[in-house]
Amino acid sequence: MEPEFEQRVTSRDGERKAPGPAHRAARASPLQPAHVALESLAAYNDVHLLLAESNAHTRREWIAALDTIEALHPRVVIAGHKRPGTDDAPRIIEETRQYIRAIDRLAQTTTTTRELYDQMLSLYPKRVNPGALWSSARALKPEEGKTASGTPWLKPEA
Repeated sequence: MEPEFEQRVTSRDGERKAPGPAHRAARASPLQPAHVALESLAAYNDVHLLLAESNAHTRREWIAALDTIEALHPRVVIAGHKRPGTDDAPRIIEETRQYIRAIDRLAQTTTTTRELYDQMLSLYPKRVNPGALWSSARALKPEEGKTASGTPWLKPEA
């Protein structure tokens, strides 16, 4: 059993407990009066999310952590995983939430790993690291009679 760590979000107004796994913690630091920059592993910026080790509960916690970050009204959000050259706009909070909701929705309506992967890729064709998406799809939709173990980071052959 892995140890649980408490995650906290700190801003100029004080410190609050943030829901979700500690490795998705956000760290706030004041830039100027009324400006807050957040460094966050919860928010991704134009990169496929790695959801292979998540489940429905932890994905809901992840969304709750994003809600907590958004409630701080940051003007800058520095994603822990981002495509080089992208900006650090707060909109990445909602984009990350939308991605999680999309994969949850499609996991319910698709029947195979490949179908889930292809449909997510059609929604997010320009995000980098499709291997993370493949790993996530394998974990969410292991083929009948198989497990998601092995080499889930490898992309499928065309």
